[in-house]
Amino acid sequence: MLSWVQKLAIIGMAVSGYALYVEHKAVSTPNYKALCDVSEQISCSAVFSSKYGHSVGMLLGDNHYLNLPNAFYGLLFYVAVFLYDVLTFIPFRHHLFFVASSGAVIFSAYLAYILYFVLEDLCLVCVSSYIVNLLLWFASFSRLGRTKGVSGPSKKKA
Repeated sequence: MLSWVQKLAIIGMAVSGYALYVEHKAVSTPNYKALCDVSEQISCSAVFSSKYGHSVGMLLGDNHYLNLPNAFYGLLFYVAVFLYDVLTFIPFRHHLFFVASSGAVIFSAYLAYILYFVLEDLCLVCVSSYIVNLLLWFASFSRLGRTKGVSGPSKKKA
């Protein structure tokens, strides 16, 4: 049986996979209109095709080999999250999950700012991934609190 974390990871993989597909089609097919392109103000293909769709490229340059779509890195993140419940031998995995999901939420907040204030667009696929990341963060926080010794010193009964 899949855990809630794994179910959220599957949703995240589907959203990221769709984002990769839309970006590829938007770049390779003239006049491509994705299902998530509702209007000029609600357009995921416009967002994915913008320079902000490749955040690593903005840091390292357009020709850098790590200049891949944000959705590709999201897909890697969600695969790692899916494996979180499987790879139980990893020490401090609850802490790693919390740090990774915190990074995903922070990056989502940055992208949401760019989406709303810079691009002045609404991307339904993007917002879906932000919600998945926030839910994963809550799950990681909950699991972190259940790890031994994290919730504070135990009180001994007299």
